[in-house]
Amino acid sequence: MDSQRQAALNLVPQTIAELYRFVPLSHDGEVLRIAVAECAEYAYVDDLRQFLSVARVDVELWPAERIPVALVESYPASPSPPPAPAARFAAARELFDDVLTIGSMVVYHMVARLVQSRCPLATAEGYRCLCGRFVVVGFDPSGRSFTVHCSSDRHAFAHFACVRPPPWWQKRVTYDWMCGGPPIHVAPT
Repeated sequence: MDSQRQAALNLVPQTIAELYRFVPLSHDGEVLRIAVAECAEYAYVDDLRQFLSVARVDVELWPAERIPVALVESYPASPSPPPAPAARFAAARELFDDVLTIGSMVVYHMVARLVQSRCPLATAEGYRCLCGRFVVVGFDPSGRSFTVHCSSDRHAFAHFACVRPPPWWQKRVTYDWMCGGPPIHVAPT
């Protein structure tokens, strides 16, 4: 196995590769190359790029039946003894947090596209974060950018630019918009 292939496997946890059904092919320090099934929805690629801190993620399309086989070949079963219960719990919690963050970011990007297409407020805030709570949209006072975040806490949020804000944007103006804080309503000037 070449060094770029091994670097890709070291970078991408097996659980993430299996969850999103992609095969890490190579990583040269900046670009991660992955293979996905031809019929797969791979909108998570930008979130994966941010999560793994790589400059770019290139995608190769493979036949769907080839992905599970390549995953088994890429991540062979470890012959080491199973970890202690505390270590298993910590690893499970870390994986859960990773999946929650990546999954939430996918939802946030979908909601952002709706906001940018000027959908009604009830539609934009009708989606749920992966933790089960509703998402909230918060605009900066100029209306040129906004955040999408979970209504329960700030376990994840995403910041987006907005060229043409929706008609309801002033209902969601907040002065804590970079951190996804609660809306502070401002009367129109």
